[in-house]
Amino acid sequence: MNDWTPSARLRDLIDAYLDGTVSAGDVAELEALLRADEGARTHFARYAQTHTDLALDLAASAAADRALAALPGPVSVPGTPRSPGPGRTWAARSVRLLVAASLVLGLSVGGGVVGLIAAQTGPRERPGPVARTLTLDFREPRAGTVADASGAGTGFTHRLPGTGSGLPARDPSLTLVPGGGLDVAATSSDLNTRYRLEQAEFPGVRLADLGFTGAEDFEVAAAVADAPAMAFVGQFGVYAGTSAEWATRGGLVSQRAADSFRQFVVNTRDGRDKDAYFIGLGATGDDLRVRLARVGGKFTVAVENRTAGTTSTLGTRHAEFLDGRADVVVGVFACDPRGTDRKAVRFSTFTATVWVPAGR
Repeated sequence: MNDWTPSARLRDLIDAYLDGTVSAGDVAELEALLRADEGARTHFARYAQTHTDLALDLAASAAADRALAALPGPVSVPGTPRSPGPGRTWAARSVRLLVAASLVLGLSVGGGVVGLIAAQTGPRERPGPVARTLTLDFREPRAGTVADASGAGTGFTHRLPGTGSGLPARDPSLTLVPGGGLDVAATSSDLNTRYRLEQAEFPGVRLADLGFTGAEDFEVAAAVADAPAMAFVGQFGVYAGTSAEWATRGGLVSQRAADSFRQFVVNTRDGRDKDAYFIGLGATGDDLRVRLARVGGKFTVAVENRTAGTTSTLGTRHAEFLDGRADVVVGVFACDPRGTDRKAVRFSTFTATVWVPAGR
């Protein structure tokens, strides 16, 4: 058996089968070759595992063995010797191993002499998630949304629960700018210690309106034009949360040195900022893009400094308080707890994206 070499035709048939391009006639030919030749069955099994990156996966072998033990009976392969010698065990079980591995691991690697056609009828891979995105460019008012000082709709539909309760319907801290942009005045407020939350500016949108159920990956991003000077710990950026007391946010925070910022990401837990991380980046006048993403349950914040041509990314402790929560609100914020002159942060664009399963 060690000297056995597959024919060029067998290799072509197996490649076409695994790539999903095989015809019905070729399937019948491949089945006939597998029925007639133990070497062909062995080659097919080993090549299929290599093709799907299982060759060195001991966990897959263990899972396959468990699945084999659970099968109701052996697959009958005409012409296959039934004596169990160590050199023949793999060949005799190759088809069953592929069937079991495909069932356990969800791999469309075929069913050997039973189920080749059935396995071939389905796609080799499940469709990936579909991005559902909301984009705001603030170029024109949107009726029925949070209104600016003039009554024009900003496009944001909600606020982070627990913030802005003292703000009027026509919010004096929000201004749509002709030609594109939303100025958000940084009020003297902060999620940390629940400081003046009634005037805190955290406009946003509900992820549920994009199909979010609590489990999906998502991303929120905003572009900022001409970062303003702020008092120490003045900050702006993007956020995700269920309330003012339970949120994660990131962006830029003003430093003691004049006209300087640091990138930050922080979790607010029960009204107190925890798990904060910082890195030096940014100056007043810079154009920036801030992105907060949850991918695979992990949050990161990235700040692209379009003026300097640099990008920095920070991670933080997992915000487990958002796990499984469908009521997440995402948006932009600007607050300046020690400031008195309400500097405006101009957000030129805003996007929120949820990756939902295909077909939902």
